[in-house]
Amino acid sequence: MLNNCFVLVLLFLKNTSNLSQAATMKFILITAFFLVTTVGYSSSPQSIIAGTIKDSTTGQPLEFAQAALMKADSSLITGSISNASGEFQFSTSETGIFLMRVSYIGYENIWQPVNLQHGENQLGILVMAPSSSQLKGVEISAGALIARTDGEKRIFNVENMTVAEGGTALQVLETLPSVQVDNEGNLTLRGSGNILILVDGKPTNSSGEDASIILQQYPSSLIKEVELITNPSARYDAEGVGGIINIVLKQKRAPGFNGQLNGSIGTGNKYTGGVILNYRKNKLNLNTSYSWQSRESWRSSAGFREMLNSPFPTILDQKDRSDNLQVSHLVRTRLDYQISQTSSVGIFANFNTRNSSSEGISDSKIFSAFIQPDSILVRETIGSDERDNLEFGASFNWQGNNGRKLSTLASWTFDSRNDFEEIDQLFYLSSLDETPGRDLSQTYDRPLANQQGVFQIDYERNLSETRRFEAGFKSNIRMYEREQIFMALDPFSNQFVNDDFISNEFSYDEQIHAAYTIFRDKIGKFSYQAGLRGELTLTESYQPKIDSNYLYDYFKLFPSVFLGYDLGSNQNVQFSYSRRIRRPWSGSLVPFLVVQDQYNYRSGNPYLKPEFTDNFELNYNKSWTTYTLNAGVFHRYTTNALSRLVVPFGDATLVTWENADTRNSTGVEVVNNLNFSRNLNARLTGNVFRSSITAQSGSDTFSNERISWSLNLMGNYNIPKYFSTQIIAFYQGPIVVPQGEILPTFALNLGLRRNVINNQGTVSLNVSDVFNTRLFALKTATETFYLEREFNFDSRVVTLAFTWRFLGYLDRSRDRGENGFDGDVEGLF
Repeated sequence: MLNNCFVLVLLFLKNTSNLSQAATMKFILITAFFLVTTVGYSSSPQSIIAGTIKDSTTGQPLEFAQAALMKADSSLITGSISNASGEFQFSTSETGIFLMRVSYIGYENIWQPVNLQHGENQLGILVMAPSSSQLKGVEISAGALIARTDGEKRIFNVENMTVAEGGTALQVLETLPSVQVDNEGNLTLRGSGNILILVDGKPTNSSGEDASIILQQYPSSLIKEVELITNPSARYDAEGVGGIINIVLKQKRAPGFNGQLNGSIGTGNKYTGGVILNYRKNKLNLNTSYSWQSRESWRSSAGFREMLNSPFPTILDQKDRSDNLQVSHLVRTRLDYQISQTSSVGIFANFNTRNSSSEGISDSKIFSAFIQPDSILVRETIGSDERDNLEFGASFNWQGNNGRKLSTLASWTFDSRNDFEEIDQLFYLSSLDETPGRDLSQTYDRPLANQQGVFQIDYERNLSETRRFEAGFKSNIRMYEREQIFMALDPFSNQFVNDDFISNEFSYDEQIHAAYTIFRDKIGKFSYQAGLRGELTLTESYQPKIDSNYLYDYFKLFPSVFLGYDLGSNQNVQFSYSRRIRRPWSGSLVPFLVVQDQYNYRSGNPYLKPEFTDNFELNYNKSWTTYTLNAGVFHRYTTNALSRLVVPFGDATLVTWENADTRNSTGVEVVNNLNFSRNLNARLTGNVFRSSITAQSGSDTFSNERISWSLNLMGNYNIPKYFSTQIIAFYQGPIVVPQGEILPTFALNLGLRRNVINNQGTVSLNVSDVFNTRLFALKTATETFYLEREFNFDSRVVTLAFTWRFLGYLDRSRDRGENGFDGDVEGLF
C-alpha cells in the first residue's frame, strides 16, 4: 500500500510545472525516505476486542452503538461501532485492565472493566436498557466541559459558550484564551501573528487580509469545537508561526432523520437563521446545513499625523465613519458511505455567497507648519462587495488491525470577489470656501479570483506495544489573480479616464508539496515523539504591465520534538520544539499602489522572502480534585521576519512590507481551571511575554521591545431549573511593532441560557463588550513622522438566540465526559 503511495507521489511531481531537476530529485529522495521506512516492520502482538450489543427489552441488535476502550482516567484509547447485527470488533496493542464504555442515543451507558490479553478477547452479548429520559434531551450545567487537552491540542467546546451564540466564527475566537483579534480581524496567539486557520482540518483559500472575511462566513451555530495548537508537530503544515487554529464544524450522525433549527436577532439589525439536517440509514449518512446572515455594522476611526522635517504641510487630522450591510448564504452538504466495518468514503460540497454594501464619509484637515488651517477634504464613498466561494472534494478512511489507519483527502476550491467603490471628494480652503476645480470623482474596481487544490494522504501503524509510526504526503496548490482599475473624472471631457499610474494587474501561483514522518514511543514514565517534515515550495509572480516575471523555489526541513515525563499523582512535564515558516501572503506581494485616500497608500513587495521561527515550549500539568494547573514557558526566535512598515510617500504615508532582521518573544502562560461545584467553575488564563524586533527599510533601521501581558477569565454559574450564566473578560496589554506599539484593550461579555420545550429548545441572551471599551489604537513614531490612529466599531451588541432540536437530534456534546468521546462515530477514527 505504501509503495503505491510513493508511486503516486512520483507521478504527481512528474506533472508539476516549474520544478527544477535538482529540486525534483531532492524532494523525491526525502519523500522516499519518509514513506518506505514503514516497509519491513513486523506486526506487534494485538489485543482484539469483540462483542454483540442488544436491546435489553426486545433482544434486537443495536446498529451504530458505540464501544469505546478507555484508561482508568477515562481518556479514550480506541473504539468502534456496531454493525446491523449489533457486532463490533477492534484491536489495540494495549494489555491490562481497562474500562469499556458502550453508549447509544436513548439508552443508559454500560461501563464494564475488561482485562485485555494478546489475542482475541470476546465480551459476549452486552445488553442496553432504554433511558427513562431519552426524549428529554440533556440539561445544561455549569460543569459542562468547556476545554480539554488532547496531546498537543487544546480543544474548546464552543457549543457551551453562551456569550458567542448568534455571532460568527470571528467572535467565537475572541472569547478564547491567548487569542486576540484586532479591528481588521487579524489574529495573534500569545502576542504572535501569522496564525494558520483551518476549517475541519483543511486550509481555507484566503490570503492573509481575507482571514476575517472567511471567519465571518461561518455562524457560531455551525461550530462544534475550536482547536488551538501552539506548537504543532510535523504532521501539520509548517505554515503558522503563531500556531494553528482549527475550526471543527458540527456534523451529527444519529440514526434516522433529525435536525436542528436556529435563529438569532441582535441590536443594530443583526439577524441569523439556519437549519442542520441529518439522515442516516444502514451504511449511508447524509448531512446538510444552510445558514443565512444579515448584519449591519459601523466602524469609525480617528487619525493624527505630523510630518517632521518636511516642506509639505506637517499635520493631518482625519476622521471617518462607514456603515456596512452584509448578507450571506452558506450551504454545506456531505454524503458518507460505510463500505465495511473498517472503511468509509465521503464526498462533500460547500457553497457560500456574500453581498455587502457600504457608505462612508471622511474628512481630512490639513494644517501648516505653524498649526494654521490650510485646507479640508471631504471624501464620500459608496461601495459594494460581491463574493462567491465553491468547494468540493472527497475523502477515504480505513482502519485495520495492528493500529493501522489510512486517510486521504482531495478537494478543490474556487473563490471570486469584486470590490467596487464610487468616490466623490470635495476640496475646501481654510475659509471653508469650496474650490470646485479641485474636486474629484473616482471609481475603484478591484476584482480578485483564487483557486486552491489540496491532496493529502496520512498513514499510521503500531510498531510494538508502545511504539507508533506515522507518515504522510500533502500537496497544496494556490492560484491568485488580482486586478485594480482606478478611474477619475476628466473635468474637460466629463468622462471617466483610466489612471495608468494606479491601475494594474498581478498574478501569484504557489505550490507546496510536503512529506512527513513521526515516530513515538514510551519507556516507563518517559515518552518521546520525533518528527521531520520536508516542504518544497514553488512560487511564480507576474505583473503584465511591466512584463515582470519572478520565480522563487526552495526546499526546507521542519523538525519537531516532544519529550514527556510522568511525575505521578496526576502531574507531568513536557518539552516541545518545532520549526515553523511564514510565507508572504498575496496581499503583501502585490507591487502596485492600493489607495485609501490621497494621504494613505499601501503597496506590497514582490521580492519578500519567507520568515522562519524556532518554537520552544516547556509545560507542567497538575490535577487535583477541583483544580487543574497548566503552566508553561515559551520562546520564539524568528529570522528574516516579515514586518509591516509605514514610510513617507511625498505628503502622504505608504504602508509596505519588508523582511526584518529578527523577532524574539519569550513568555510564561498559566491556565487555572477551578471546579468549585457542579454548578460553578472558572478558568483564568494569564500570559506575560517580552517581545523585541529589529527591522530595516532602506537606510533606516527600527528597533523596539517591551514586556506585555494578557488575562482571560471565563466563569460559568448554573442556577438549577432556571438558567445558566457565563462571563468572559479579557485584557490585552500593549504589543510592539517595529515603529511603535498597539495600545491595550479590554472587554467584558455576559451570557444567559435556559432550556425550554422539554429541553429540546434552548434560549440564550448575551451582551458583548458590556462597557463598550473594546478599541483598537496604535502609535507610530520615526524620525520623519509621528502617527496616532484609533478605531472603534459596534462591539457592544445584545443578541437573543433560539435553537430547537427535533426528531431526536440530541445535543449529546453537552453531556460529554472527560475523555472527549461525544457520541460522534467519527471521533473514533
